[in-house]
Amino acid sequence: MNVIEFLADLQAQHDEATARAGELRGQIEHLTATLAETEARLADLATTRSSRRPHRQEPNPIRPRRTPPTRPSCTPSTSTATLVNRGGPSAGSVWDRYGRDNGKSVESCIASTGSSTGAVDSGVLSHLLVVATLKERAPDSHFLPGVDVGFADGDTKEVDIFGVYEAKVSAAEFAKESQIRRDVELSHRLKADVHVMAAIDVIPEPLLEEAREHCRMAGLELLVLHEPEPRHGRNKAGDESRSSPRNGCHPGAGHQATSPRDASGCRTQAEPAPSAW
Repeated sequence: MNVIEFLADLQAQHDEATARAGELRGQIEHLTATLAETEARLADLATTRSSRRPHRQEPNPIRPRRTPPTRPSCTPSTSTATLVNRGGPSAGSVWDRYGRDNGKSVESCIASTGSSTGAVDSGVLSHLLVVATLKERAPDSHFLPGVDVGFADGDTKEVDIFGVYEAKVSAAEFAKESQIRRDVELSHRLKADVHVMAAIDVIPEPLLEEAREHCRMAGLELLVLHEPEPRHGRNKAGDESRSSPRNGCHPGAGHQATSPRDASGCRTQAEPAPSAW
């Protein structure tokens, strides 16, 4: 091989290496572009679908200091004013101003808590008063106030006192359309023995008679608790009314709820009252 042939062969190898280098350079540029596109898509997903979105770190603004309001002292006063229940949540001690006809005002300090106010507004207090009365009658019993019961058909109902009971803030609530019938039907559906009709004031006799009739048709025993019985610690000469219990049984003291029965269908007096109402 002479020098000319050697140089020609070397030139051919150089041209082939140059072409291969150009091909590799093109592949690298394509991969770089694809990587940049992928990173942009990932950043967009992180911005639109992630809870940890990028944000600018800015210094907290300087807030001016607040001067605490001056509160009046709660001292006895001979002034009289009509106190108005303004409702709404409350917490701690509340200072308020009540106006009078003569244009002057009286500043009063009312100590209340949000939990107690909420309990009164939602009717929990009346339920607990009825529970306390029933606990005095049957010390071994147990109550769950405010229970959501679910049935096999998917229906869900709220029972004020678990089992069969309905406690009202006012007896007038029983006068609502079909209220007593719905309450008794719920007790019957729960397979209870006793339906309790309770309120913290006096239940009118027509409503009691309607409840007795519904309980008689459903085979339930009716237990009535109204003023003064649910007002715990006061006079216990309350009114109690019972319709004919199912299967002709006459339970003894402490058997106001569903309890075991003997072969004749009556409750067995040797068994204690159950713990669930």
